[in-house]
Amino acid sequence: TGELLTHPRYGGITAKWLEAAGRACSEITGRPAELVERVRRGEETSIDTYAEAVSLIVAVEQAQIEMLREVFAIDYSKAAMAYGYRLGEIAALVASGVMHDALRIPLALAPDCVALADDVTLGILFSRRTVIDMHDVNRLCLRINHQGQGVMGISAYLAPNSVLMMGQGDTLKRFKKKMREDIDPTAHLRLHGGDWPPLHTPILWEKCIPNRAAQMMHTIA
Repeated sequence: TGELLTHPRYGGITAKWLEAAGRACSEITGRPAELVERVRRGEETSIDTYAEAVSLIVAVEQAQIEMLREVFAIDYSKAAMAYGYRLGEIAALVASGVMHDALRIPLALAPDCVALADDVTLGILFSRRTVIDMHDVNRLCLRINHQGQGVMGISAYLAPNSVLMMGQGDTLKRFKKKMREDIDPTAHLRLHGGDWPPLHTPILWEKCIPNRAAQMMHTIA
């Protein structure tokens, strides 16, 4: 992104979207967000600046779409269909011209997502085989959750043989002990500590985040 900002053809477009997203972030969260300066400094985001991270991602996606149109004569709006996954679903709405209202959704929910990140571990499950049986993965997740000592689940499907998982407490460690017996003898699970907003997992149900996000999207003008 820093390279885009200093590029002679892309810089102006990148700065415009960073400024717009920064204003929206500041207005919605009540905290100053100088995204252009953050990018110029090469400053990484963190769990404490999660809202800015969301705004930054959406802004850069919009800048890239405008670059396609202005520099390469490829008009996104002429596509027959457009798809977005996770934050990309919001970005697809922003690209249709509802910048502030669409960005309001993840920013309004950001504090609760951050609050749920406490004691959440991230894991990447992958197999030497070509396909993982997701039915078996989900079944083992349910068995771990039914133990009543924390909640875990799939966050993203990365490939037919790889998924991103998040879990509270030691849920992923308990999953790891059983996965080769219950899922795939060639399975591996790499664990990563830190603070991870548990997007797209049942952990979000604690604060009704999926339903609240859906309701907000359903009522955008």
